Amino acid sequence: MTLDLFVGNQRYSSWSLRPWLCLSEAGLDFQTVVLRFDDPQFREKVPGPTKKVPVLVDGDVVVHESLAICEHVADLAPAARLWPEDLSMRGRARALASEMHAGFFALRSECSMDVCREEPPGRWPLSASAKADVARVDTIFQECLGRSGGPFLFGSFGVVDAMYAPVVTRILSYGLEVSQGARAYVETVRAMPSMQRWVEAGQRERDLGWSHYSGSSRAPRDHEDGMAFALAWADAWNRRDVDAVLAHFADAVVFTSPKAREVTGDAVVRGRTQLEAYWTQALQRLPAEQRFEVERVELDGESNTLTIRHVRREGARWTRACEVLTFDPRTGLVVEGEALYGGNGG
Repeated sequence: MTLDLFVGNQRYSSWSLRPWLCLSEAGLDFQTVVLRFDDPQFREKVPGPTKKVPVLVDGDVVVHESLAICEHVADLAPAARLWPEDLSMRGRARALASEMHAGFFALRSECSMDVCREEPPGRWPLSASAKADVARVDTIFQECLGRSGGPFLFGSFGVVDAMYAPVVTRILSYGLEVSQGARAYVETVRAMPSMQRWVEAGQRERDLGWSHYSGSSRAPRDHEDGMAFALAWADAWNRRDVDAVLAHFADAVVFTSPKAREVTGDAVVRGRTQLEAYWTQALQRLPAEQRFEVERVELDGESNTLTIRHVRREGARWTRACEVLTFDPRTGLVVEGEALYGGNGG
């Protein structure tokens, strides 16, 4: 039996992590095929109808969607007991796995998985909805561990643990505060050899570029695509490469920013030529050590709008800001943009 699991970048791809853990913990022999999101042929290389990862190829059977792959793995390796044997516990485990699969949107949006990230404990800003998501996760962890006695949610490792593993990485990466009981479970998952192998692979991707966005023009198609664009955008600004940023803006773009008024006298910049002049002047005013760091992205597929929430750091000082970019789906170029600025500190 030949099993090939197609995954995305291990630093970022939360959906890929889930079935990868199930395959690893089930002891099945499989090959990991990593398809980087910056590969121009990414979609062409992904098997299956959705052209998204993860995808498991089991001979003639092609299974897409994380939870479906986990179910398939459980069928292939019944001895691994990836679902509880007790019928009532199995039903509860499946319900919790489905809850993760279909919910927690605020937490996912505000804390994208990034195994290289290390934020100070308790300082990452969360909306009320994201805080509610964290509280719900904490409750799930405590209730399950209370019933099973641990060390995993239903005693031994199972599909439900794989489904919540990316949340464990978010708790660690963003310094999210959880109860002592939930923290013990987080440490249990972090200590798994399979989890450590995944994180180490993701950390080796730390310095990989996102080259496809520097040489092509297309609108982001999903959240991970949007994150790739945002990282390329921030990298271009950190290199002070105005041409690389402008490569994704239409000739007739309209860009609005309060900073533009300070530089040009008008908050609205019309046309790519004027935008180049504004950004070139603005860069001359920026301290050389200022860095752009992407926090999270939000993509509205209906309006083709990408919001990049980021921090501009200068030593210990920082300013929160966001760029709202609207793409023309025909050309893949930005036709309208707006820069907004929030709080600062340091």
